[in-house]
Amino acid sequence: MRRDGLAAAKARGRIDEIQQPDAGVSGFADGVSQRRGEHEGPEVLARGRKSWRAFSRMETQNPPPRAHPDASERSHLTGPPPPRRMRPKSPLKETLVDAKIIVARDGAVQRIVFNRPDKKNALDRDMYLTIIAALREAEADATLRAVLFAGAGGAFTAGNDLNDFRDGPRPGEEFPALRFVKTLAGFSKPMVAAVASEAVGVGTTMLFHCDLVYAAPDARFKMPFVDLGLVPEAGVSLLAPRLFGQAKAAQYLLLCESFDAQEALRLNLVNAVTPDPLAEALDAARRLAQKPAEAVAASRRLLRGDPALLLERIEEEARLFAEALATPALRARLEAFFAGRRES
Repeated sequence: MRRDGLAAAKARGRIDEIQQPDAGVSGFADGVSQRRGEHEGPEVLARGRKSWRAFSRMETQNPPPRAHPDASERSHLTGPPPPRRMRPKSPLKETLVDAKIIVARDGAVQRIVFNRPDKKNALDRDMYLTIIAALREAEADATLRAVLFAGAGGAFTAGNDLNDFRDGPRPGEEFPALRFVKTLAGFSKPMVAAVASEAVGVGTTMLFHCDLVYAAPDARFKMPFVDLGLVPEAGVSLLAPRLFGQAKAAQYLLLCESFDAQEALRLNLVNAVTPDPLAEALDAARRLAQKPAEAVAASRRLLRGDPALLLERIEEEARLFAEALATPALRARLEAFFAGRRES
C-alpha cells in the first residue's frame, strides 16, 4: 500500500485495512530485525523514543537543509534509528512501528496491533517482549486509560510461533509467552480486543483476560494444546469452566474443537459479532477511557475476584507446560510439524 493509502487508512482508524507497511516503514523494520539480538522488547520502546527526542532537539538547534539528517548528522545519534512517528491528519499519536508490532496512541487508548500478516500474526519472542513493554508503559502512564488489541492483514493471531516451543527459552529466561499472559492477568486497566479470522492458542486464551471482545462473523477460535501434547495456558483451565461451563470447557479444551463467532457469543467469550469489530472495539475503548479511572479499576477488581488464585493456576499450568515441552514425544511432534511444512 502506498504512503497516502496508509495514512488514509490510519486516519479512518482502520488498522485492519493495513496489508503491508510502506517502503519507509519496511526499511526501518528491516533494521529492527537485524538488531534483534542487541536489545529486548522494552528497549524497542524506551531507546527508540529517546533517540527520537534527541533528533528533535538537534533539529531545533541546527536545522538541516533537508527533511532528514545526512550521514554526518546521524553519526551524533546513539542507539537504534528513531522509530517512525506517524503525523498525518489522524487521531493517532506517539506511533511506533516495529517490523511485527504496531504500538499507537489514540488519545487515552493504547493500540497494540499484531503486524505479521504473512504468518497470520503468529507471535514470536520479540513480539511478546514488545507487547509486554507497551503494556507496562500503559500501566505506568496515568493518561492512558485503556488498551486495544487488534491484528493487521485480516487475522487476529494464529497463536504462538511454534519455533519458540522448539527452540525453548534462552538460558535464565522465563518464556516470553508466559510473561505475556502473566502481564495480562495482572494488568489494572481495561483491555478490549477486535478479532477477525483466526484466533488460535494464545489468540483465544488472551481473550479471557480482556474486558470486552468484538468479533467479525468470520472469526474462528481454537485452543489446540492437548493435540500438541501440551496443557492449557493463561489460566484457562480455571477460567473456561467458569465462563463456558464444565461441559463446554471440556469440549473445547480436551477435544480441541474450533468454534465460530456465534458460538463464542453464546459462550460469553465475546460481547458482539459485528461486520466491523475494530470500529466497535475502538468505540468501546474510547468510552471506557472517558469514565472515572478509579471507579473502573475498582469495578474490574470486584468482577475478577482474587488474582492470587488465577496467578497460582497460571504457574501450575506453566510448570506442566514446560515439562511437556521437554518430552521426546512433544519434540517429535514439533519436528514432524516442521518437516511437513517444509515438504508442502
